Amino acid sequence: MKNDLAIWHDPRPPYAYVQSDGRVRVRLRLALGDERIPTLAWSDRQDWSGPDATGSMRWLEDDEHYRYWEGDVMPYEGRVRYVFRLVGHDQRVAWVGESGVTATRPGAEWPDGYFHWPYVQPESVHHTPAWLRDAIGYEIFPDRFARGNPPVAPEVVRGWRGKVTHDSHWGGDLVGVTDHLDYLESLGINLLWLTPIFRSPSNHKYDTADYGEIDPQFGSEDLFARLVRESKSHGIRLLLDGVYNHSGMRFAPWQDVLANGSASPYWGWFDVQSEPADPAARNYRTFAHTTHMPRLRTANPEVQAYLIDQAQRWMRMGIDGWRLDVADEVDPSFWKAFRREMRAINPDAYFVGEIAYNASRWLDGAQFDGVMNYPVRRALIQFLAPNRPVTGAPPPDDRLDAAGFLAALGRVRTWGPDWAMPAMLNPLSTHDVPRFLTAMGEDVRRWRLGLLFLMTYEGIPLIYYGDEVGLQGGYDPDSRRPMIWDPEQQNADMLATTRQLTALRRQIPALRASGFRPLATQHPQVAAFVRGNERDDASGEVALVVINAYDTPVHLRLALRGTAPALLPRWPEAATAHDLLGGAHFTLTGGTLDLRLPALDAAIIVPD
Repeated sequence: MKNDLAIWHDPRPPYAYVQSDGRVRVRLRLALGDERIPTLAWSDRQDWSGPDATGSMRWLEDDEHYRYWEGDVMPYEGRVRYVFRLVGHDQRVAWVGESGVTATRPGAEWPDGYFHWPYVQPESVHHTPAWLRDAIGYEIFPDRFARGNPPVAPEVVRGWRGKVTHDSHWGGDLVGVTDHLDYLESLGINLLWLTPIFRSPSNHKYDTADYGEIDPQFGSEDLFARLVRESKSHGIRLLLDGVYNHSGMRFAPWQDVLANGSASPYWGWFDVQSEPADPAARNYRTFAHTTHMPRLRTANPEVQAYLIDQAQRWMRMGIDGWRLDVADEVDPSFWKAFRREMRAINPDAYFVGEIAYNASRWLDGAQFDGVMNYPVRRALIQFLAPNRPVTGAPPPDDRLDAAGFLAALGRVRTWGPDWAMPAMLNPLSTHDVPRFLTAMGEDVRRWRLGLLFLMTYEGIPLIYYGDEVGLQGGYDPDSRRPMIWDPEQQNADMLATTRQLTALRRQIPALRASGFRPLATQHPQVAAFVRGNERDDASGEVALVVINAYDTPVHLRLALRGTAPALLPRWPEAATAHDLLGGAHFTLTGGTLDLRLPALDAAIIVPD
């Protein structure tokens, strides 16, 4: 089936971007049923009559409607022009260039109808820190994780259990985090994200009063320095939460604006529609629809200089990067300057933006390494949630079967360059959404499948504090209940499962490599995919992951060899299985896997 209306290419990220070796990687989208095979032709864009070099393209992803291909072109003196060639079974040829789909190759004139990449320089090359491939993350909401002994701020301490409200303080502090680094290390955690820790009147600290001071309820700069040192001694890197879209009501420049109006030297720091700024009228832009979080004008050079100066202090103390709040509402010029100045201090720093939808415009190599992968979380919930109304889960008529789940993953994966995939932060739960166990209707078996997916998928798996011991919670503020530390109240099986799966991720190289290939099964609720990529992963490691979302056992046969885009070119005859419940059984004969899986179970098959 040919559908030329589905064909798409845009000569900018994520459809074109520079690789570390100077090549330009390009992508082409075709209709899912389009069987034509694309190849590439390219040449020096300043030599319009010169001969073209040619090269093949590789299957990249499928989603619900499209098939994506990718290939590389080599610039000449930092520039290149390229065109796509489509050949069908009938040997008819079509060309895809800037002029659209044509029956003839673009002519040798200027402008010539090719796509162009005019400028490749060293600064065009983007890299994400190599350590991200081995990272397993953990999010802590400091007020709710643990109190030091003695607590830093005894005046805010209350009983550790009880109902959480928007305004309640529970007394968790930085000493409590430091005291539990052994626990985090035992979980397999090596990347710790702290939600904001700077001075603020709230429990969540997203309404910053002072970007240069640790909140006294959490501790002091000395206690923070101790946390940084001891985290490193445990092999744990530290991310801080940067809140630069808005400040809080007690932020000194905002107080000056309230007091002095347009006479304030900080008047241009905020977006005030009329004078005076009036919280009762909310005649200024804010975060969401609050009155106490005035929005900063992040394109203002003075604002940029101030915020970057404050952030540099904490980078110099040894943190490893930033999770950046409400990143999509901040001026891009700020993120480019922020990244440049932070990388000058730590060339291996990690920057992840809070963006909950297609973030391709921020994954241009000049802003973020990755973003919080909420679209993958949503697809996982649509696939695994029980077929009944559950807090935090979509309604039953908005669920995905295995094919829909894998297609959704393919669609999301096309939103970013390949260098961004290892840098995506993949959560099951966070402080902003219901707990995953709650969204699974409190079914630990479904939670277990979700965690296995997280530990086998490309990107950084993120555990929200307490998920590993059965902490539940609905929408904010219920998702921010205090940590369960009493062993009698913890779910020991969930804790053991978490340790088992983080260990498997560390043990199996393919689970940390690039690459993701879906495999079709004959069961609508069984999702199978291959992790690892023989093209990009020098070790050639691969692993097959099979997830049974049925309430009943399944028996399936999978062909692991073939020529279709989603199949591996080869698979050895011997393999080892790792499964959650211990009841999986398989045989491997002639490249065909015969697998029996218990209900709501999963297996990881690794070639010997």
